[in-house]
Amino acid sequence: MMDAYIENNPYKQSHFKKSESFRTLLTEQGIAARLGVSVTTVARYRKKGEIGYTMVGRRIRYTPQHLEDYLVRNEITPCAAPLNRQVSTSSANAEGRTTGARAGMIASRDRQSAHRSALAILGKPKSR
Repeated sequence: MMDAYIENNPYKQSHFKKSESFRTLLTEQGIAARLGVSVTTVARYRKKGEIGYTMVGRRIRYTPQHLEDYLVRNEITPCAAPLNRQVSTSSANAEGRTTGARAGMIASRDRQSAHRSALAILGKPKSR
């Protein structure tokens, strides 16, 4: 009966042809399964406004367009070329050498020593 109403009404024909997702409504469980996250995470995304949704009565439903929009907004594209972060300050004969400490070169004991030195120089915070 609904199909006959749509076929006889030109406005409704164009409206329903544009919204093909009308027939595909997903629950939070369905969206969670497609994204590989928990239902609670999907609810959190919805409450923060990160993913759109549709209310059907008092029920929350999602369309494939809501999911696609969310994925497009959160897409991260890789850099075109890797950055060369090594800067050489030595002569041309010493190629490949870099100055300074790289990540992971400072031992945790050295960091603790630096912290203790700072406390000795600046003093401990006074407690109230």
